Formats: sequence, structure tokens, C-alpha cells
Amino acid sequence: MHKGILKSLSSLILSSSLFFNSGCGNLYKKFIIGDNKEALIWYENGYDPIHINSCGPRALHEMFLFFDECVDSEDISKEILQYRTFLRNFSIGIIRMPNANSMGITFPDEIQDTLKRHGYALEIITGDKEEMLDYLLKMCFFEEKGIVRLKDPNSISQHWSEFPPETLFRYYGDNSIIVEIYNVRK
Repeated sequence: MHKGILKSLSSLILSSSLFFNSGCGNLYKKFIIGDNKEALIWYENGYDPIHINSCGPRALHEMFLFFDECVDSEDISKEILQYRTFLRNFSIGIIRMPNANSMGITFPDEIQDTLKRHGYALEIITGDKEEMLDYLLKMCFFEEKGIVRLKDPNSISQHWSEFPPETLFRYYGDNSIIVEIYNVRK
């Protein structure tokens, strides 16, 4: 019986995903974009209006500006989504059923790959809170640039922020957990 329930659940997830994610995005356009004309224009030109305004593309945009490279968050978003695999799109499609904002997710490897495609080298730093704060201070002292991945201490929610940190802890407050730091060099 356990296999039967698992098979039924798998079929339900697959058919629901196909229903919500097929047909030229009609349901996406109706329920996510709605009457927002600007979002509809973005969507019709191959962009995802939720991902454009998410923290991943915005953090990359701000980080590129630190290096005097102007790349709009819209184009960064489109590039990230262009390289996204079918399996990742499928899993995000499942997640988006109860929460449309999941379309704004940018995964760590997508940030890393985008930086590499633009000719940047990065060093990924992890550690405990004290080590991470010490490293950020060192980056400030040497005027280094990067991107920081933060975590809400009370949920699974995560956020990308550019560095230097004028507004690093604005998203989750002083209790933010620093998951990793990408020290970026051209």
C-alpha cells in the first residue's frame, strides 16, 4: 500500500506541475502577472518578472557596478534562467504552486556560474559567525567586493546581498546568519 500511495502522490505532483506549467504559461500569466502591464511586457519578452526583482539578480547587478560594469538586473535574470536546467525549473514549478515568490530563487551555483561567465574569479568563504564577520571586516579594510548569502535564523528563507555592506543586514536584521561570502575579483 505504501508504494501505491507514493505512486499516486508522484502522479498528482507530475500532473499538477504539467497543468500549472504548460500551455504557453496561461496560468502563470493569469495568476502571477494578472493585470500588471509592465510585468506582462517583461514576460512576453522572455523575462520572468518575479525573478528580475529578486535579490540574486539585484545583488549581481550591484556587485558588477562596483567593478564599473553595468549589467541590468533584467539581463542578469534572463541569463540565469537561460542556463537553468529542466530539472531545476521543474522543481521550482512544484514549489511555486503554493508560493509564487519561489520563482525569485537564485541558487548558489547560478550566482557562481554567472560571475564566471562575466570573467570574475571568486573565493567562497564559509565558517562560524565570528569568522565570517572577521572576514567581512578584512574585506572592508582591503576594499574588496563580493556577494554574501544570508539566512533568516527563524526559517529556511535566504537572501543575497552585495558587499560592501551598506545594507547587508537590512533583510533579516542583526540576527542574520551569514551562510557564505563570495569574495569576487576581476
